[in-house]
Amino acid sequence: MEKYKITLPEGTSTVGEFESDRDAIAHAVKLNHGCSDSVSVSRIDSTGKLIPTWLHCGSSARPKNQPRVSNSTQHA
Repeated sequence: MEKYKITLPEGTSTVGEFESDRDAIAHAVKLNHGCSDSVSVSRIDSTGKLIPTWLHCGSSARPKNQPRVSNSTQHA
């Protein structure tokens, strides 16, 4: 289990232990009534440093300026 910091849109935060990034993110979304907008989830490493995770809301979530990658092969 690893420690995670969850920060909700209104600024409140909590620290909890979860099995994975996915579990921490799912819990954060549940805390925010099913919405991932403006929710921040970071893993806390052994030195106390916060390591950002990704919140995925459908397939459109990706870092800014990063193009979508298609798994399908397009034919001319």
